[in-house]
Amino acid sequence: MSEFIQRSLMPASAEELLAWHARPGAFERLMPPWEQIELRQAAKSLTNGERAEFVMPIGPFRQRWIAEHHALSDGVGFRDQQIVGPFTRWEHTHRMTPADPANSSSWLEDRIHYDVPLAAIGRALLGRHIHMSLERTFAYRHRVTT
Repeated sequence: MSEFIQRSLMPASAEELLAWHARPGAFERLMPPWEQIELRQAAKSLTNGERAEFVMPIGPFRQRWIAEHHALSDGVGFRDQQIVGPFTRWEHTHRMTPADPANSSSWLEDRIHYDVPLAAIGRALLGRHIHMSLERTFAYRHRVTT
């Protein structure tokens, strides 16, 4: 299993940050312009097992991806888990944590646990490429969110 973490200080409270992510169009706002991902169905909320569906290119092919959303039981944020998609495991936790006593800023942490098909062979062949792609994508997403 592999892990990716991106953490940034945001100029908003944790609750405001979560509300921004929950507004209609958030997925599209956060999608880097170089990605060719087509949103087929947005989730109605980020909780209660709501699902989002999109299609993304994987080499010359197009892959359907369905993510199911759940609220975090231990804080402000949400988790989405791949139900259908290219990974054997994908769990993405979006956590918002107050950064100061006045709650005027917060930390946004994106933590992804994932596994690729064919376990060790897949990690050896794809691991560096996936990690670099995640770094680029989440640097963009955190800039847009700020």
